[in-house]
Parts: sequence; structure tokens; C-alpha cells
Amino acid sequence: MLEPKGWPTFMTAYSFSKAALNSYTRTLAKKFPTFRINCISPGFVKTDLNFNARILTIEEGAKGPVMLALIPGDGPIGLFFNQMEVSTY
Repeated sequence: MLEPKGWPTFMTAYSFSKAALNSYTRTLAKKFPTFRINCISPGFVKTDLNFNARILTIEEGAKGPVMLALIPGDGPIGLFFNQMEVSTY
């Protein structure tokens, strides 16, 4: 029933878990506005999960998460980042 409705058929559970995590990020950001809660896609990083068949090195993929870990107290909240740039959900 997934394909006729336009849902992904490859790694479906993974895709749904990412969507749920993004949604939960926004919920937590609203509930705790003094915390800097954001979510991020590090990009297509070479990992064991994808048999090292992607583009970015682990170091390149880590730049965005490290950036978010070091944001100041007045930094962004409740946003989705694609690597180091704000993106849409």
C-alpha cells in the first residue's frame, strides 16, 4: 500500500523514523524554548550503513552537527539543517 500512495518503498522504516524525529524536534523546541533544539541531515556521508557508497567523508558530515552543538544561547531553535544550512522540513 505504500507505493500507490507515493510513500518510499526503500528503507521505509528508516525514512519514517527520520520524519518522526524531525516532528518531535519541533515539538520539543516549542515545549522548551530556552533550549536550542534543532535537527540536521549531515548529507550523504560514507558509512557502513550505505557500504561507503556516498559522497562525504565522516569529517565533512560532522561539520553541521558540531556547528549546532556549539551554537550560542540565542541561536536558532526548532529548525531543520541540511548540512550547515537552514532548510525546510
